[in-house]
Amino acid sequence: MRAVLVSLFVLVSLTAGWSAAVGRVGFGKVDITPSFPVQMGGYGYRVSAGVHDRLYARAAVFAVGDRKAAIVGVDFLLINRDLGQAIAAEVTRLTGIPTDALLICASHSHSAPWNYAADLTLDPRELDARLVEHCRSRIPMAVLAAYRALQPAEIGFAQRTVAGINTNRRSDQDPLDRDLTLLVARTPGGKVLGGVANFTAHPVIMGESNLELSAEWPGAAMTTLEREVGKAAVFVFAQGCAGDVTIKRNGSTFAEVKRVGEEIGRAFAEMLPGMKYHPLVSLGWARATAMAPVKPKFDAAGFKAEKARLEQEVAAAKAAGNETLLKDATRRLENVNSDAELLPVFERMPRFQGDKIEIQARAISLNDCALVGIGSEALNRIGLEIKAGLADTHTLVAGYCNDWAGYVPMREDYPKGGYEVSMNRFAPGAGEKMVALGIRAAKEAARRAKTAFGRTRPPLSPRRGPGEGISGRL
Repeated sequence: MRAVLVSLFVLVSLTAGWSAAVGRVGFGKVDITPSFPVQMGGYGYRVSAGVHDRLYARAAVFAVGDRKAAIVGVDFLLINRDLGQAIAAEVTRLTGIPTDALLICASHSHSAPWNYAADLTLDPRELDARLVEHCRSRIPMAVLAAYRALQPAEIGFAQRTVAGINTNRRSDQDPLDRDLTLLVARTPGGKVLGGVANFTAHPVIMGESNLELSAEWPGAAMTTLEREVGKAAVFVFAQGCAGDVTIKRNGSTFAEVKRVGEEIGRAFAEMLPGMKYHPLVSLGWARATAMAPVKPKFDAAGFKAEKARLEQEVAAAKAAGNETLLKDATRRLENVNSDAELLPVFERMPRFQGDKIEIQARAISLNDCALVGIGSEALNRIGLEIKAGLADTHTLVAGYCNDWAGYVPMREDYPKGGYEVSMNRFAPGAGEKMVALGIRAAKEAARRAKTAFGRTRPPLSPRRGPGEGISGRL
């Protein structure tokens, strides 16, 4: 009997030690569809007249020892800084997860609500107090559900490139992030619990005439992926740096939303076979901030003079029949007109006051994986350069995280002009600062993880998973 008790004691001790040493992961999913009409984002003024498909907050919580971090994907247009801070505070109250250890990623659906953003609103009367409270109270419930579902897990990582699915809307010659990135968690017994899925493209299949709320193609993609894996699985969608990237589509119908979403969801599912998994043994997080330079204040008199000068250049180029000069002068005139329309608006928004603007990036380190969140609508070159700067790390880069600082171009984008360059207050150099912040946050998160756990991060699957270079079927 004594031998049996000793054996039992040893078994219990080993089991307890194993559970404490091996990381845990949990997933949660909560319906966040408003039950009342809301202003829809992404285009001009629209009020929802119905619901086509439900909107969700999906969350993953990671834990090693007493350290915990989380990522939540939300089927909304964006997460502004004020709302991000309120959600993070509520998550901390409910779970103890530190505010800096939380990534809140919007899918950027243009068929979703948006008039909850106090710091991006010119008139406080435009805010919907019900929607603000709805977001603040409902979104943290997904993290709480994931926290309560924590269980021992292994993680795997895969990345593949696809073609024919997204496109750079500024120019075919500009960079394009074609990566499908997938981080997956499963039980030690092999049951897939869920994961984090990342792709870069505006969810704009449904245009401004649509008045039905929808999670758009990211919602259809995650629903498809979850169905392919099993009903209990939850996959968080993290939109990439999609400031200049749109989705390829054939028409503007919900049937097309379903078709595109299902194709992308199946493409993610095809990455699962052959994925290698390792125990989650280290966890860290970090937040990095910087002050970005801003454009000179809008000067109405200066604008009129510059516009008149450029109009003369355009007329002279036409008269001379010089197509090269005409194209250049026309582009610069369009840029001036665009700045004149948008810059005064941004200067009035509470988020963009001051001679410099704070920008931020966050990162969660999981073994040798990095989940990097950018607090803006960054152009996709920024995501590509962050991944290139973290070449020794399996990296997923998400935009629209915890903040919306406007579009953030790189220095070389400014001479080309366009909507993305005008839709912000940033002077050249802000994009380069954002790249540096993303890299710095990821490296600091990894350093903290290694310091906390004092162990070597195990190697995971190859950076490119099954299906490398396979073209999309859209």
